[in-house]
Amino acid sequence: MAEIILFVGENCPACGSAETFLKKNRIRFEEIRVEEAREYARALGVMSVPTLIVRSGGAILEHYVGFQGQKYKEIVEKWA
Repeated sequence: MAEIILFVGENCPACGSAETFLKKNRIRFEEIRVEEAREYARALGVMSVPTLIVRSGGAILEHYVGFQGQKYKEIVEKWA
């Protein structure tokens, strides 16, 4: 199973919507605040928040910037 990572930032309404969507749909994910993990975020190519990354075995399978419920649903159904 793939690992789902959500990069979020402070004062980001779209980040809150993304987090709520994932929790409401009982999707297991790791939330990382970019303010606390800048180097890690940079290493994964995170330039804006929210960013949803799906990876497996260290390989990035999906990298989606922004929040759209339908797109998140498609990504999760594909990889979770």
